[in-house]
Amino acid sequence: MRIASVIAVLALFLSGCAYNVKPASVGTVNIHTSYDTKVPGRWVAVMDDGLKNVSKQVRPSSHVCSAHNYPVSLDDSLVSSLRRVYEQIFENVEVRPVAPTIETLQRDSLNGVITTRLEEFSPRLSCQMGFWSGTCTSSGDIAVSVNIRGQSGTLFATSASGSRMAEGDSGGACEGGSTVLGEAVNKSMKDMLERLGERVSSSPRVREASK
Repeated sequence: MRIASVIAVLALFLSGCAYNVKPASVGTVNIHTSYDTKVPGRWVAVMDDGLKNVSKQVRPSSHVCSAHNYPVSLDDSLVSSLRRVYEQIFENVEVRPVAPTIETLQRDSLNGVITTRLEEFSPRLSCQMGFWSGTCTSSGDIAVSVNIRGQSGTLFATSASGSRMAEGDSGGACEGGSTVLGEAVNKSMKDMLERLGERVSSSPRVREASK
């Protein structure tokens, strides 16, 4: 019975499938800052095109489940997550497709523009054979950079990254790898957003520009 079960599991592992992974957007995050109020004023947030429709084809680095493919697509989850974080930090923030010029900032009485770019997105998956079923381990490294410019020039620049792991059952045909991969990416996004929020919210120059 045990040998038959192992053979059945191995047969499923060797048949290739594509399991789509679509991590959800991150809601409200915990932002630790020394300030107890939002940054006042009117701000514009610009999301670089590299943040939109981010996708990656992931194949397990292990022999187990290596016949399977795990396409990871963030769709608009990263952009919407970043927008929510900026709404937590700034009193009034508007998302625009193009960064306004300094002349436009001055003319429209805007305090500044927040430009965000994707620096890294590296989801990884590895699976191991167990006695009755396999297990998968995943990580989802992600990093962004932010430049905040005011009416008189650059106010603040930083980067933030998140790297978290997840582990779980691979499932009968390695389909569980998609769940594990999605969980790791979500945890990494949340980690990155919290770090980013803390750094931006705690910037004295950004807050001074709102006066």
